[in-house]
Amino acid sequence: MRKLVVVTILLLAFAGIVQAKSLTGSITVEMAGFRSDNGRASVVLYNSPEAFPQKADKSVKIIRSSIKDKKAKAVFDNIPYGTYAFVVLHDENANGKMDYSALGMPQEGYAFSNNARGMLGPPDYKDAAFKTDKPSVSLSINVGY
Repeated sequence: MRKLVVVTILLLAFAGIVQAKSLTGSITVEMAGFRSDNGRASVVLYNSPEAFPQKADKSVKIIRSSIKDKKAKAVFDNIPYGTYAFVVLHDENANGKMDYSALGMPQEGYAFSNNARGMLGPPDYKDAAFKTDKPSVSLSINVGY
């Protein structure tokens, strides 16, 4: 009988661990500060400092949203709990990429999670990172130019 109780407790504990590892939630990104409603807002979600912020092909997911009244919203569903960071691009001309001046300065709006800013380049992943550990996480950012 004692062995049965111990085995039952171990099975319940194991089931709890498996369930905890499979928990997912949604991440809602509310964006403001667009200078126009032209084009679209592209939000690229990362879970790795090695990929952030320029290796979109190694991102978790990309959402492209329409812009209305200089605001946009993106919702990432079924995202496993963990640590993430994102980058937003106001792709004003809808060409699918950031446009730069002859001096290498961005010509379109952009933002990073936590409204993080870098010195002479993008911020570090750790400055833009946030945790998802509940069913719904909402973040607000302002797009800069």
